[in-house]
Amino acid sequence: MPAIPKDPLDWLTLFRQQVDLILNHLSSIDRKGGKAEHEYVPLVDIFETAEAFTVEYDLPGFERHDIRLSICCNTLLVEGLKRKERNRRDFRFIRIERHFGHFSRMIEIPPAVDTQGVKARYERGVLVVSFPWRQDRQVVIRDIPID
Repeated sequence: MPAIPKDPLDWLTLFRQQVDLILNHLSSIDRKGGKAEHEYVPLVDIFETAEAFTVEYDLPGFERHDIRLSICCNTLLVEGLKRKERNRRDFRFIRIERHFGHFSRMIEIPPAVDTQGVKARYERGVLVVSFPWRQDRQVVIRDIPID
């Protein structure tokens, strides 16, 4: 369950993110009720090690300046824009399978991470966002009785 924001600015940021997601979805629907274009959703791997909680996004063909990261409460929001190449005029397409346009993806991050120590890098089409664990993190392991 996501954390409840305590700061009014966090509420506003969370609200803006949700409205953006709704508007992005609505803008991708055509007037006949179908999808106007295929929505781009990057593939994501999420894993943890003893040192960090890490999220990796496949973003091939993106420019670094077209990717935006933000954190609100315990949610990581990644937004991006993949632009079409404009210099293609002397031929016609036979098939187009690549997707272009805006995307946004929200991932819930555990409360035991240090959001101040977050590091992000983008290389070879993969965005890696890594959150170190807080020093005071406690792993609670308990037995659960079976009835």
